[in-house]
Amino acid sequence: MADFEDYDGALARPRDDAAPADAPTPRERALLDAIPANAALVGHDATILAVNAAWRRFAHDNGWHDPAGVGLNYRRVCAAAGDDPHAVAAREGLDAVLAGSLHSFERDYPCDAPGAARWFHLLIAPYGEDSSRGAVVMHFDVTQARRLAEALQQAQKMETVGRMTSGLSHDFNNVLQVLVTNLKVLERWPATAAQREHLATAMDAARRAEELIRRLLDFARRRAREPELAAATEVVHGLEPMLRQVLGRDTVLELRYADGGAFTWLDRHRLEMAVLNLAVNARDAMHDHGRLEITVDSRRLDASAGAAVGLQAGPYVRIAVQDSGPGVPAELRSRVFEPFFTTRPGDGGTGLGLTMVREFARGAGGDVVLEPSASGARFVLWLPAAADPAAPH
Repeated sequence: MADFEDYDGALARPRDDAAPADAPTPRERALLDAIPANAALVGHDATILAVNAAWRRFAHDNGWHDPAGVGLNYRRVCAAAGDDPHAVAAREGLDAVLAGSLHSFERDYPCDAPGAARWFHLLIAPYGEDSSRGAVVMHFDVTQARRLAEALQQAQKMETVGRMTSGLSHDFNNVLQVLVTNLKVLERWPATAAQREHLATAMDAARRAEELIRRLLDFARRRAREPELAAATEVVHGLEPMLRQVLGRDTVLELRYADGGAFTWLDRHRLEMAVLNLAVNARDAMHDHGRLEITVDSRRLDASAGAAVGLQAGPYVRIAVQDSGPGVPAELRSRVFEPFFTTRPGDGGTGLGLTMVREFARGAGGDVVLEPSASGARFVLWLPAAADPAAPH
């Protein structure tokens, strides 16, 4: 509901002057300690009468002063969060439970605890008779439950993606075969050198589309392809003509390669699709004009650098795609890899491109991350490096 410094300041202030007359009995304290949550017993005036062992541990771990709020009015704890809507709702819920107008109050809320953000489920339940009605305030840590629920939701989304992909791929393949058949007919007709060049480009795109359909079906069926040893520099260099065509005349493309081939074990076609996906996203973010820089090199990550991108220490191939667009807003950075998430208006995108890039990268033993950038967006593919087969042993 608020930063812990706010609560710590509230708890450090003097307690309420009047000592509570309805202090809990030993039995009530024992019951309080048995609750699997950070729990406090409050009196009819909202004064905290007692807290359980879990509450005290949580208070101690997060820098609160003893006696962990006992003697403080719980409304003051809520007030420390200012106009935070969760805190306001908790204060109003407590008042309603104490007044008897509400049987119980429940609410999930985020908590920016030091070290890691967590989620809690707040439950306020009454206890005692009407004349001395108090309440038990319980904060259940539901962080892991929420993470599991989110993981399940992602799995369900991916299952939906698989079913949709399978059906659409078959339909698209039928249309594509008509195009390929007609291109083959055109190849037998007389044509100028320029016409043949355009025809070859169209046929190459059609062949790539056929391969893409096969990969989409593999994705839908969760079927993995055998990886091959490939030089990432050669793969990206081979994409240059298609990249320039996809980006258009108004986008400046700059390719940078480090010495060596930057070898890695991977599915070559899926790497091509990943780079194309990132390039198309960049093009759309720049509204078809700007500057796109793709850098391929090798880096060794130590334990600290690896942990920063969620990878183990070791040698990696790095493919960085940097655009000159407006960048990704801070509030959207955590969602860019979600299935179906897109910022493109209307029918501008499916929201699956970055999801498939991440699926490929993680399947290859690496990952893709959105790195901080002074301007534009910077996506970086990390793939485990392999030894150069031409290097002396």
